[in-house]
Amino acid sequence: MRTSLLFSAFLMLLAPSTLAADLNALALPLSSPQPSRPAQSTSAGKKASKATTPSRSSLEIFDPTVKQLPPNFKGCDFGTLFKSRSAAPKGEFETSDHYRERLKTISGDSFFAVALDLSVKYDADKQEFTTLIETEKLQSEAALVLDMHSSIQPVIVVKQTRAESGKYLGSNAFGVKARVTKVKLVEDAIVISHLCNDDIARNFNIPVSLDRAPSTKVAFLLVFKPEPIGDAGLTTTASGYSSPTVDYPYEVMTTDRYIFAGETTVWAYDKGTGEVLGKFKLGVARLPNYPGADSIIGEHWDELKRTMEQVLVAKDPIDKVLAFYQNQLQTLGFSVSVTKAIDSVATVTADSSDRKRRIQILLTGDGSETTISYGEKWDL
Repeated sequence: MRTSLLFSAFLMLLAPSTLAADLNALALPLSSPQPSRPAQSTSAGKKASKATTPSRSSLEIFDPTVKQLPPNFKGCDFGTLFKSRSAAPKGEFETSDHYRERLKTISGDSFFAVALDLSVKYDADKQEFTTLIETEKLQSEAALVLDMHSSIQPVIVVKQTRAESGKYLGSNAFGVKARVTKVKLVEDAIVISHLCNDDIARNFNIPVSLDRAPSTKVAFLLVFKPEPIGDAGLTTTASGYSSPTVDYPYEVMTTDRYIFAGETTVWAYDKGTGEVLGKFKLGVARLPNYPGADSIIGEHWDELKRTMEQVLVAKDPIDKVLAFYQNQLQTLGFSVSVTKAIDSVATVTADSSDRKRRIQILLTGDGSETTISYGEKWDL
């Protein structure tokens, strides 16, 4: 019974200098084989970033129309890009129009590419490499902020950095001791604001002939355009702490850095030659909902038809709503046409520059409110 009580007790792992003062500070369950992912807190919507913006040339702006990459191409440095796109969130006394204009000066209209670590396997019968692209839901208080703007917030982790910062001998009230390692983890990830579909994992097949396969060094890039999510801006950070246990004697401090992206594509290429082997689109640029509009019918996705539909109601006259969508679509690079037979009804049709995506919006107004019927189709 005494042994059972001892091994079901809470373990206290503290540096010797603080053991007496902090005896009750870090009570840990001995039965936990590993600490769970730490609870996190976000900086989104709280403090403005004071990061210095580097020159545009140092960010390695990426041209998504290129057919060939330089040998051993590595893409853009995530940390540099993160700093350049960090901005203060929308202020309490800042209008939505002013906030959007401020973001435009930071986001620009450029694409960037960051290295993506994926494993591949070759199928000699099919003569193709295969990799699995996985996304995961954002699990932190940052997700609570972002969920106010979209129902789907998947992330793709592009880099994890682990560094040990020291060791100390910890003990608990029962005299059980353990050597604790202090660890700092930094996780860099892209948040895709508008997925092409709801799959969180999908296969990416890369055809390469059998005679070329042994010499092909398949590598991957995540090519994306930074795009704000609602009032959360272009970036956010989260931090967390995970306490050590007897079975897992690591004290872990985590920092997560997120960049929000619209159009997002995975590129496969031969690292040795720079040859582009294939592309796999994950996300498309998101047309923001009208500010303050109420959802009547939420987003409905049809993967087979490659469509998305929703219905909103805005407490503004039709002309103001129409002007908003015209401006937003033109900002995203769409060609826009408007049909307005009578004052209370307007139809907006917009096509992407590559003609693979079409958005149609039907607006019906009664003078003070406007119903917004939104439809979108991609991969035309």
